[in-house]
Amino acid sequence: MKEKDFKYKEYILPLAGLKDGDHQYDFHIGESFFKNMGWDQLDGENIDIDLNLSKHNKLMVLDFDFHGSVFCPCDRCLDPYEISLKFKDRLIIKFSPEISEPEIYEDDENVVMYVNEDTSEIDLSHFIYESIILQIPIKRAHEIDQCNSEIIKILKNYQVE
Repeated sequence: MKEKDFKYKEYILPLAGLKDGDHQYDFHIGESFFKNMGWDQLDGENIDIDLNLSKHNKLMVLDFDFHGSVFCPCDRCLDPYEISLKFKDRLIIKFSPEISEPEIYEDDENVVMYVNEDTSEIDLSHFIYESIILQIPIKRAHEIDQCNSEIIKILKNYQVE
């Protein structure tokens, strides 16, 4: 199932009737999140997200606090490798009557999403997905002494000196 075909209801933030001020939300990323988003390189996801939403007249600031871990195969031995995650991210949503489809702009500091002022809900799943994916290192490997010793022995047989 591809991302465009799948919607996570738990990550849809209702905007209709949301009063100005601060609002707290908690989300959990579980086992199937990345697979349903079309990326199967991770397994055993267990990530909690604390969201502080600050709503003003034509603007919302969403401050995300991510903490947890994911597992992926070690690049060296293919045993499960745990990646601990603890980071913050921010999404700014601005409302405009001229916008028909959501538009996203990024700079070095912020991600800004422009939406129509009549928008009744925002799906945060793609933003959450991208935020986490960007925290996953390119090289995913245990320290050499923590890798599967049997696999390391086999690899040493093929090592070119």
